[in-house]
Amino acid sequence: MKTIRMPSMLRRGFVLGGLASAKLLSLSRTSAAARPACAFPQAAGSAGRLVKRTVASPDNTYATYPHANGFLPDGRLVLAQRTDPQTVQYAAIDLTGASQSPAPLATLRGVRMYYAISHTGVLVAPTLFGAEFVDLAKGGKSILRWEDPEYKADPHRVSQRLRMAQDVDIAADGRQALLTRVVYGDKKEVVASSILLIDLATGTATTIAKSAADPATGTIDPLDHAHFSPADPEYICFCDAHPNTTRRMWIWHATKANPARPLFDQSAQPKPLLFTHERALFDRPAMLAIVYGSSSGGPRGLYELPLSGAAPRLVSESNRDLHCNASRDGRWYIVSLQGTADTTSSAGLLDLCARPGGAADPDWLRSAKGYSFSDVVIVNAKTGERAFLYRAANANEGQPYEVQPAISPDGRWVVLKDARRRNVLCLEIDQTTRPSCKASWPPDPAATPAPDRVYPAVRYPRDTMQACTAARRGWSDANTALTAEVGVAFATRSAAVCACLLQRCRSVW
Repeated sequence: MKTIRMPSMLRRGFVLGGLASAKLLSLSRTSAAARPACAFPQAAGSAGRLVKRTVASPDNTYATYPHANGFLPDGRLVLAQRTDPQTVQYAAIDLTGASQSPAPLATLRGVRMYYAISHTGVLVAPTLFGAEFVDLAKGGKSILRWEDPEYKADPHRVSQRLRMAQDVDIAADGRQALLTRVVYGDKKEVVASSILLIDLATGTATTIAKSAADPATGTIDPLDHAHFSPADPEYICFCDAHPNTTRRMWIWHATKANPARPLFDQSAQPKPLLFTHERALFDRPAMLAIVYGSSSGGPRGLYELPLSGAAPRLVSESNRDLHCNASRDGRWYIVSLQGTADTTSSAGLLDLCARPGGAADPDWLRSAKGYSFSDVVIVNAKTGERAFLYRAANANEGQPYEVQPAISPDGRWVVLKDARRRNVLCLEIDQTTRPSCKASWPPDPAATPAPDRVYPAVRYPRDTMQACTAARRGWSDANTALTAEVGVAFATRSAAVCACLLQRCRSVW
């Protein structure tokens, strides 16, 4: 596995090692041949032999949510960095090596965590009460700052209850966008949730779906994960965000699914299948989704679900899948796990079903400082065969540093986030070479290459993102002073003060 060393910013190196799966996948478009596999390293930061080289982003930068596009039309990856509680900077990194430093794109104030980019270079980021649209091809020039009509009519009353969700999506042509609107009650319970379709030309919003009360409990679940189907943008996919719902995945279409309807009857099984973390496929009108390890029904693992409502197909069985994504050509998928991928068989094969349902790693998000392993595996979309790719870290704090893998438009790179490093790792995938087990295990530390390119470090305290995220969750003017203190701590770059304020933020919210 050839790698190239690039300017360093990481304080810890990679341990590049072997491969584990029932068979090593060929990611070539012309061949699906496979070879026997072997065990893989158990150390954090280990990479499989499918990884040719890595690129690490600056500290405290993150990529967007996996169902949204985070790439520019020229293939560069767009990253975000919160520089104070109100400000997010966006920059692009060139994975090919043509540029050695991030290219600034835009700076926005008052925006929430995630973003989406159209194929025309329009970026949308949600605000607490609307969304900001800018043209990255024109230096971040503002196109539209949309605000919720109820908020505009009575900001003082509505601001205490209304929120736009953290994630967002924009159509490939940049003409429409999707926002999720949530209204909270006095006890911060959800009292209404809806999906809004925004027309950028007119600034008008159409409500295409509303949440309904649970017949048994009367509670209302927030809607979430709204995104356009890349294969057929007339379909809009979203979810009911309750973890135990049997009506998780929904679709809307102006003529074929209006009103919106559940994609699949999860309860029409001997035991209900509990799905999570869905995303629409690129090559055909279908969704990719995961059945949790805690699902009472099975088999658990990675599924394809046609938007037509036809029966779902189990792609690959596992009791520990968490997030998933797909290549543009639909030939391979990527999955992050709740913990590690076992190699318990005598042949050292990848085994994700050895533990019973609901049994993640014993240390899953319970180890020191709230970190735990999260293995990333590649899945052959046709056969379901899996290959180990990388061992990353997840954390109790969750967003925005859940691993949440994505695949570049050209299929060359897997992009993931690492909670321990608090940055983005881009892994170039070897789509032609299939090394033997003897060559890949055990890894030779003396021959282990360093990370290929690492962008210059950003000199902000590592607690800044946590403090800023907590500070943005204020529910009343009484928290304004605390939010201001976080900004002052950031300005002085005091990690100790940020950590102290973070604890106060958690006690308030």
